[in-house]
Amino acid sequence: MTESHSSSRSIAEGIEFALVDIDLLKEHEEIYPEKVDELAEEIKRDGVVKKPILIDKRTYTILDGHHRYQALKKLGCKRIPAILVDYLNDDRISVTLWSTAKIDHITKEMVIKTALSGKKFTPKTSRHIVHIEIPDIEVELERLY
Repeated sequence: MTESHSSSRSIAEGIEFALVDIDLLKEHEEIYPEKVDELAEEIKRDGVVKKPILIDKRTYTILDGHHRYQALKKLGCKRIPAILVDYLNDDRISVTLWSTAKIDHITKEMVIKTALSGKKFTPKTSRHIVHIEIPDIEVELERLY
């Protein structure tokens, strides 16, 4: 456990679940505002986050879950449920493009570089494929404030 996340637990080799400080996260992709609004309402209504986001544990880059991240920020949450991975070094995680992407190729290094630069790809550019069984983990909204 580090200062950046609390109550972490191992999911699989090299993969852990934790509640992470929401202010540490870096985005690499833009979002659809209307989807954020819908998701924030759903989370508020249900009182639960049904799926953690996926992040790189070295750079805190969001790999999957930009809309959940923005929805929880909108709700004033201080922490976010996350699966932490060693993105650049774990071959069980790959990246490809969605059919709507406006670029012709993507690499893990491009994802990290974009996030660290503060720039963003258009929505639904990167598609991460995780070849690890990650259990469903629901977290009550009240734990995230």
